[in-house]
Amino acid sequence: AASIYELKKVATAESLQPYVLLSDLLIGYSYRLLNSYGKAEHIYNNVYAKAKQSSLFFIVHLASYFIADLAKRLSVCIADFNEFYYSN
Repeated sequence: AASIYELKKVATAESLQPYVLLSDLLIGYSYRLLNSYGKAEHIYNNVYAKAKQSSLFFIVHLASYFIADLAKRLSVCIADFNEFYYSN
């Protein structure tokens, strides 16, 4: 995670918006791996909005993928919870 943050700092200093947004997606992914889904969702949605506003469509598509992956994982978690909760 430290190297991703360093990439973001350098990209910000050099005004390399696609790399800033890409590093934000990776930071959001790190939060998802830590099961901090709300924080990951917030980051993904911010990246999506900024990329769309800047016409960075490759980043828009990447953000859409990350958002869909998070939604899929959340639906699996909810299904597992419901199965556990209602079966006991």
